[in-house]
Amino acid sequence: MNQVTTPRTLREIMDAYERNIIVKAVEAAGGSRTVAARALGIGRCRLYARIHRLKIDLSKIPARAGRPRKQEEEPCPKKW
Repeated sequence: MNQVTTPRTLREIMDAYERNIIVKAVEAAGGSRTVAARALGIGRCRLYARIHRLKIDLSKIPARAGRPRKQEEEPCPKKW
């Protein structure tokens, strides 16, 4: 049986909401984190930090046409 777990604490509710907003923004931006960060009104490095903190897997979102993503590069200096 497939059961959906409901977040219980305020932190879990806020994280689930933020996770959903970030995923939708990246999808709407065609996979571009830079465009998604701009749409959200935050810096690209802050978006990467939140993606890391919330453990969001964006690998299934197709990249937009253009420059291919480089997996070996760090997106921002690690401060988190």
